[in-house]
Amino acid sequence: MKKKFLLLGLFFSFSYVLSAQTYRYNFNNDFTEAGAIGPTLTEVLDLGCPGPPAAGAYSSQVINLLSGTCGSATPKTAFNFNAGGGIAFPNASFINGGLTANYTIHLLFKFNTIPLAGSNVYKRIIDFSDGVSDRGYYNVDESYTAYAPGPPPGFIYFNLSYPFASNKFTLCTVVRDGATNLVSLYYNGVLFATTNDASAEFVPTTSTTPITFFRDDLTGCEVGDGSIKYLSVSNATSTALQVSNLFTSLCSATLPLRMIDFSANSQTDNSVLLNWITDNEENTSRFELDLLL
Repeated sequence: MKKKFLLLGLFFSFSYVLSAQTYRYNFNNDFTEAGAIGPTLTEVLDLGCPGPPAAGAYSSQVINLLSGTCGSATPKTAFNFNAGGGIAFPNASFINGGLTANYTIHLLFKFNTIPLAGSNVYKRIIDFSDGVSDRGYYNVDESYTAYAPGPPPGFIYFNLSYPFASNKFTLCTVVRDGATNLVSLYYNGVLFATTNDASAEFVPTTSTTPITFFRDDLTGCEVGDGSIKYLSVSNATSTALQVSNLFTSLCSATLPLRMIDFSANSQTDNSVLLNWITDNEENTSRFELDLLL
Protein backbone atom coordinates (compact mmCIF):
# COMPACT_ATOMS: atom_id res chain seq x y z
CA MET A 1 0.00 0.00 0.00
CA LYS A 2 1.41 3.36 -1.01
CA LYS A 3 1.36 6.23 1.50
CA LYS A 4 2.11 9.93 1.08
CA PHE A 5 2.80 12.70 3.57
CA LEU A 6 3.51 16.31 2.64
CA LEU A 7 5.70 18.40 4.92
CA LEU A 8 5.06 22.12 4.41
CA GLY A 9 7.65 24.82 4.88
CA LEU A 10 10.50 22.50 5.85
CA PHE A 11 13.87 22.80 4.16
CA PHE A 12 15.98 19.70 3.66
CA SER A 13 19.40 19.29 2.12
CA PHE A 14 19.57 16.02 0.26
CA SER A 15 22.79 14.05 0.04
CA TYR A 16 21.52 11.85 -2.75
CA VAL A 17 20.75 12.48 -6.40
CA LEU A 18 17.08 13.33 -6.75
CA SER A 19 16.93 11.72 -10.18
CA ALA A 20 17.65 8.29 -8.66
CA GLN A 21 14.50 6.19 -8.82
CA THR A 22 13.40 2.65 -8.10
CA TYR A 23 10.42 0.87 -9.63
CA ARG A 24 8.96 -2.14 -7.81
CA TYR A 25 6.62 -4.90 -8.90
CA ASN A 26 4.90 -7.32 -6.50
CA PHE A 27 2.89 -9.35 -9.07
CA ASN A 28 -0.31 -9.21 -7.07
CA ASN A 29 -2.44 -10.26 -10.05
CA ASP A 30 -1.08 -7.53 -12.32
CA PHE A 31 2.10 -6.07 -13.85
CA THR A 32 1.65 -2.56 -12.49
CA GLU A 33 4.34 -0.75 -10.50
CA ALA A 34 3.74 -0.91 -6.74
CA GLY A 35 4.05 2.82 -6.13
CA ALA A 36 1.93 3.82 -9.14
CA ILE A 37 4.84 5.93 -10.40
CA GLY A 38 6.62 3.55 -12.76
CA PRO A 39 5.78 1.90 -16.08
CA THR A 40 3.76 -1.27 -16.39
CA LEU A 41 5.56 -4.47 -17.36
CA THR A 42 4.51 -6.53 -20.38
CA GLU A 43 4.59 -10.26 -21.02
CA VAL A 44 6.73 -11.32 -23.98
CA LEU A 45 6.51 -14.78 -25.57
CA ASP A 46 9.22 -16.36 -27.71
CA LEU A 47 7.04 -17.82 -30.46
CA GLY A 48 10.10 -19.38 -32.09
CA CYS A 49 10.39 -21.88 -29.26
CA PRO A 50 8.62 -25.26 -29.33
CA GLY A 51 5.06 -25.14 -28.11
CA PRO A 52 4.51 -22.34 -28.90
CA PRO A 53 4.71 -20.95 -25.36
CA ALA A 54 1.46 -20.06 -23.64
CA ALA A 55 0.81 -16.93 -21.63
CA GLY A 56 1.59 -17.12 -17.93
CA ALA A 57 -0.88 -17.03 -15.06
CA TYR A 58 -1.02 -16.05 -11.39
CA SER A 59 -1.20 -18.51 -8.54
CA SER A 60 -1.08 -18.50 -4.76
CA GLN A 61 1.97 -20.22 -3.31
CA VAL A 62 4.27 -20.22 -0.31
CA ILE A 63 7.54 -18.44 -1.12
CA ASN A 64 10.03 -21.13 -0.12
CA LEU A 65 13.78 -20.53 -0.27
CA LEU A 66 16.35 -23.29 -0.12
CA SER A 67 16.98 -22.21 3.49
CA GLY A 68 13.32 -22.05 4.50
CA THR A 69 10.22 -19.91 4.05
CA CYS A 70 10.55 -16.32 2.89
CA GLY A 71 8.38 -14.41 5.35
CA SER A 72 5.33 -16.18 6.71
CA ALA A 73 3.97 -19.49 5.46
CA THR A 74 0.84 -17.70 4.23
CA PRO A 75 0.55 -18.26 0.47
CA LYS A 76 1.37 -15.18 -1.66
CA THR A 77 0.32 -14.33 -5.18
CA ALA A 78 3.09 -14.84 -7.75
CA PHE A 79 3.27 -14.84 -11.54
CA ASN A 80 4.00 -18.18 -13.23
CA PHE A 81 5.81 -17.86 -16.55
CA ASN A 82 6.02 -20.71 -19.03
CA ALA A 83 9.12 -21.86 -20.91
CA GLY A 84 9.43 -19.40 -23.77
CA GLY A 85 7.55 -16.73 -21.87
CA GLY A 86 8.95 -13.81 -19.94
CA ILE A 87 8.37 -10.21 -18.92
CA ALA A 88 9.83 -6.96 -20.20
CA PHE A 89 10.60 -3.65 -18.49
CA PRO A 90 10.21 -0.71 -20.93
CA ASN A 91 13.55 0.90 -20.17
CA ALA A 92 12.90 4.16 -22.08
CA SER A 93 16.12 5.94 -21.02
CA PHE A 94 15.79 4.83 -17.41
CA ILE A 95 19.08 2.90 -17.50
CA ASN A 96 21.52 4.07 -20.15
CA GLY A 97 23.56 1.86 -22.42
CA GLY A 98 27.06 3.21 -21.80
CA LEU A 99 29.95 2.57 -19.47
CA THR A 100 28.52 5.00 -16.91
CA ALA A 101 25.32 2.98 -16.45
CA ASN A 102 24.29 2.51 -12.83
CA TYR A 103 21.63 0.03 -11.82
CA THR A 104 20.37 -2.35 -9.18
CA ILE A 105 18.03 -5.16 -10.19
CA HIS A 106 16.38 -7.48 -7.67
CA LEU A 107 14.54 -10.64 -8.74
CA LEU A 108 12.79 -12.93 -6.26
CA PHE A 109 12.04 -15.88 -8.49
CA LYS A 110 12.42 -19.61 -9.07
CA PHE A 111 12.85 -21.97 -11.98
CA ASN A 112 10.73 -25.08 -11.67
CA THR A 113 13.70 -27.20 -12.69
CA ILE A 114 17.44 -26.43 -12.55
CA PRO A 115 19.76 -27.63 -15.37
CA LEU A 116 21.53 -30.90 -14.59
CA ALA A 117 25.31 -30.99 -14.65
CA GLY A 118 26.57 -31.61 -18.17
CA SER A 119 23.23 -30.90 -19.80
CA ASN A 120 24.49 -27.71 -21.49
CA VAL A 121 21.14 -26.06 -20.77
CA TYR A 122 20.99 -22.26 -20.54
CA LYS A 123 18.12 -20.51 -18.79
CA ARG A 124 17.97 -16.78 -19.30
CA ILE A 125 17.49 -14.55 -16.28
CA ILE A 126 18.14 -11.04 -17.68
CA ASP A 127 18.54 -9.99 -21.33
CA PHE A 128 19.85 -6.50 -22.10
CA SER A 129 20.14 -6.79 -25.87
CA ASP A 130 17.98 -5.67 -28.77
CA GLY A 131 17.97 -8.85 -30.84
CA VAL A 132 21.54 -8.32 -32.05
CA SER A 133 23.94 -9.30 -29.28
CA ASP A 134 23.51 -11.87 -26.52
CA ARG A 135 24.53 -9.93 -23.44
CA GLY A 136 22.89 -10.73 -20.14
CA TYR A 137 22.66 -13.17 -17.23
CA TYR A 138 21.91 -16.87 -17.23
CA ASN A 139 21.49 -19.88 -15.00
CA VAL A 140 23.40 -22.82 -16.46
CA ASP A 141 24.70 -26.23 -15.44
CA GLU A 142 28.32 -25.08 -15.12
CA SER A 143 30.37 -23.14 -12.58
CA TYR A 144 30.57 -19.35 -12.56
CA THR A 145 32.27 -17.87 -15.63
CA ALA A 146 32.49 -14.27 -16.75
CA TYR A 147 33.05 -13.11 -20.31
CA ALA A 148 33.64 -9.40 -20.76
CA PRO A 149 33.80 -9.74 -23.70
CA GLY A 150 34.41 -13.13 -25.26
CA PRO A 151 32.66 -16.07 -26.86
CA PRO A 152 29.82 -16.50 -26.17
CA PRO A 153 29.21 -12.72 -26.16
CA GLY A 154 29.33 -11.07 -22.76
CA PHE A 155 27.37 -12.91 -20.16
CA ILE A 156 27.69 -14.01 -16.57
CA TYR A 157 26.62 -17.43 -15.40
CA PHE A 158 24.49 -17.09 -12.30
CA ASN A 159 25.83 -20.28 -10.77
CA LEU A 160 29.34 -20.71 -9.34
CA SER A 161 28.78 -23.25 -6.55
CA TYR A 162 25.61 -21.56 -5.31
CA PRO A 163 23.10 -24.32 -4.45
CA PHE A 164 20.20 -23.38 -6.68
CA ALA A 165 17.43 -25.91 -6.32
CA SER A 166 14.42 -26.74 -8.43
CA ASN A 167 11.22 -25.05 -7.32
CA LYS A 168 12.97 -22.91 -4.66
CA PHE A 169 12.91 -19.10 -4.74
CA THR A 170 16.12 -17.04 -4.64
CA LEU A 171 16.54 -13.28 -4.42
CA CYS A 172 19.09 -12.63 -7.17
CA THR A 173 20.52 -9.10 -7.17
CA VAL A 174 22.74 -7.48 -9.79
CA VAL A 175 24.42 -4.15 -9.01
CA ARG A 176 26.46 -2.20 -11.55
CA ASP A 177 28.60 0.79 -10.56
CA GLY A 178 29.12 3.11 -13.53
CA ALA A 179 32.06 4.84 -11.84
CA THR A 180 34.11 1.65 -11.47
CA ASN A 181 32.39 -0.65 -14.02
CA LEU A 182 32.12 -3.23 -11.25
CA VAL A 183 29.23 -5.70 -11.47
CA SER A 184 28.30 -7.44 -8.22
CA LEU A 185 26.06 -10.49 -7.88
CA TYR A 186 24.17 -11.19 -4.67
CA TYR A 187 22.09 -14.17 -3.58
CA ASN A 188 19.57 -13.67 -0.79
CA GLY A 189 21.28 -10.45 0.25
CA VAL A 190 24.83 -11.86 0.39
CA LEU A 191 27.60 -10.86 -2.04
CA PHE A 192 28.52 -13.83 -4.17
CA ALA A 193 30.76 -12.71 -7.04
CA THR A 194 32.03 -9.63 -8.87
CA THR A 195 33.36 -8.92 -12.34
CA ASN A 196 34.69 -5.89 -14.21
CA ASP A 197 32.48 -4.61 -17.01
CA ALA A 198 34.97 -2.30 -18.72
CA SER A 199 33.52 -3.30 -22.12
CA ALA A 200 29.93 -2.40 -21.17
CA GLU A 201 28.67 -5.93 -21.78
CA PHE A 202 26.15 -5.84 -18.94
CA VAL A 203 24.13 -2.79 -19.88
CA PRO A 204 21.25 -2.28 -22.31
CA THR A 205 22.29 -2.10 -25.97
CA THR A 206 20.86 1.42 -26.05
CA SER A 207 19.26 3.61 -23.42
CA THR A 208 15.84 2.75 -24.85
CA THR A 209 16.35 -1.01 -25.14
CA PRO A 210 13.78 -2.86 -23.00
CA ILE A 211 15.13 -5.17 -20.31
CA THR A 212 13.74 -8.67 -20.69
CA PHE A 213 13.51 -11.32 -17.99
CA PHE A 214 13.35 -15.13 -18.37
CA ARG A 215 13.56 -15.27 -22.16
CA ASP A 216 16.17 -14.61 -24.83
CA ASP A 217 15.21 -11.93 -27.33
CA LEU A 218 17.26 -13.71 -30.03
CA THR A 219 14.79 -16.62 -30.13
CA GLY A 220 17.51 -18.80 -28.67
CA CYS A 221 15.03 -20.69 -26.49
CA GLU A 222 17.33 -20.24 -23.50
CA VAL A 223 14.24 -20.39 -21.37
CA GLY A 224 12.66 -22.19 -18.47
CA ASP A 225 9.34 -22.14 -16.64
CA GLY A 226 9.07 -20.76 -13.13
CA SER A 227 7.54 -18.06 -10.94
CA ILE A 228 8.38 -14.52 -9.88
CA LYS A 229 7.15 -12.75 -6.75
CA TYR A 230 9.17 -9.52 -6.73
CA LEU A 231 11.11 -7.38 -9.20
CA SER A 232 12.71 -3.99 -8.73
CA VAL A 233 14.72 -1.92 -11.18
CA SER A 234 16.72 1.09 -10.00
CA ASN A 235 18.97 3.49 -11.89
CA ALA A 236 21.20 3.79 -8.82
CA THR A 237 23.98 1.63 -7.39
CA SER A 238 22.99 -0.04 -4.12
CA THR A 239 25.42 -0.73 -1.30
CA ALA A 240 25.91 -4.18 0.19
CA LEU A 241 23.95 -3.05 3.25
CA GLN A 242 21.03 -1.85 1.13
CA VAL A 243 20.92 -5.18 -0.70
CA SER A 244 20.99 -7.07 2.60
CA ASN A 245 18.25 -4.85 4.05
CA LEU A 246 16.05 -5.43 1.03
CA PHE A 247 16.29 -9.18 1.47
CA THR A 248 15.52 -8.83 5.17
CA SER A 249 12.53 -6.62 4.37
CA LEU A 250 11.14 -9.07 1.85
CA CYS A 251 11.69 -12.23 3.88
CA SER A 252 11.43 -11.16 7.50
CA ALA A 253 8.87 -13.14 9.50
CA THR A 254 9.14 -10.93 12.60
CA LEU A 255 6.16 -8.74 11.73
CA PRO A 256 3.40 -9.21 9.14
CA LEU A 257 3.87 -5.68 7.77
CA ARG A 258 6.90 -5.16 5.52
CA MET A 259 8.39 -1.79 4.58
CA ILE A 260 9.19 -2.03 0.87
CA ASP A 261 10.31 1.53 0.20
CA PHE A 262 10.64 4.97 1.77
CA SER A 263 11.66 8.14 -0.05
CA ALA A 264 11.65 11.91 0.41
CA ASN A 265 11.39 14.32 -2.51
CA SER A 266 11.65 18.10 -2.41
CA GLN A 267 8.81 20.05 -4.03
CA THR A 268 8.85 23.36 -5.88
CA ASP A 269 7.05 25.09 -2.96
CA ASN A 270 9.90 24.16 -0.56
CA SER A 271 7.87 21.34 0.97
CA VAL A 272 8.94 17.71 1.13
CA LEU A 273 6.80 14.82 -0.07
CA LEU A 274 7.31 11.57 1.81
CA ASN A 275 6.34 8.35 0.05
CA TRP A 276 6.37 4.88 1.51
CA ILE A 277 5.21 1.51 0.31
CA THR A 278 4.31 -1.40 2.56
CA ASP A 279 3.07 -4.91 1.96
CA ASN A 280 1.10 -7.43 3.99
CA GLU A 281 -0.68 -4.87 6.20
CA GLU A 282 -2.30 -7.30 8.63
CA ASN A 283 -3.74 -5.78 11.82
CA THR A 284 -2.39 -2.32 10.95
CA SER A 285 -4.60 0.67 11.76
CA ARG A 286 -2.39 3.72 11.12
CA PHE A 287 1.11 5.10 10.62
CA GLU A 288 2.75 7.63 12.91
CA LEU A 289 5.73 9.76 11.81
CA ASP A 290 8.31 11.04 14.27
CA LEU A 291 10.21 13.96 12.68
CA LEU A 292 13.60 14.82 14.07
CA LEU A 293 14.29 18.42 13.03
